[in-house]
Amino acid sequence: MRISKIIVVLSTIFLLLGTTSCIDFLNEIKINKDKSGTVFLGIEMNAIAGLMITESDKVSPKIKEYIIHFPSESAKLLQDVKGISNIESYTQPAQGRIGIGFNFKNQKALNEAYYKLLEMDYKWYSPNMVIIRKHKIKLRNATPYIKEYYGEIKDSFEDYTIVNYLHYKTIIHVPNSINNFSIERGSLSQDKKIFSNRTSGKEIIELNVNSGFSFRY
Repeated sequence: MRISKIIVVLSTIFLLLGTTSCIDFLNEIKINKDKSGTVFLGIEMNAIAGLMITESDKVSPKIKEYIIHFPSESAKLLQDVKGISNIESYTQPAQGRIGIGFNFKNQKALNEAYYKLLEMDYKWYSPNMVIIRKHKIKLRNATPYIKEYYGEIKDSFEDYTIVNYLHYKTIIHVPNSINNFSIERGSLSQDKKIFSNRTSGKEIIELNVNSGFSFRY
């Protein structure tokens, strides 16, 4: 089940319902001292609750069924990835969140999981999406991948302004305080152990903004 399809489905419905709520495509990673960790990948949007509950009569049963099963179908892609465990699907419309979560044993397992979810083969020469070192994290620039997906789905949008409501959001939790980071739009939690970044779809599509970053901790 391609990620691009769920983007089209959700975005089109939200436009039909006249909502101006933003859609965040969230990549949240929690890294442990031994470089293992947990991940949540999915979509956050306050309007999901309205879509599935208060505005339920405006959405066909087939579409609602598709949205509900999107996380579990995505989770199936990870079942055979070595080093990935505790795979869970989340459909929580009341909290405005749908997606999947899993544990990863190491960097290799995490990167293979990302490739699987993109329905791409992870080879020994494939560039890593995430590099985890003892005191440094680096996330590869996702802009080329996002633009490629957008190129596949843009003709499905009746209204180009949808890109104003799409955002790519990254949250990284690390065991120690973060010393510095290489992206102007990033922010830190009060204890400096959580890094957050949110880049708009318009910045990525029109300005080709680099969504990658690195930091030491």
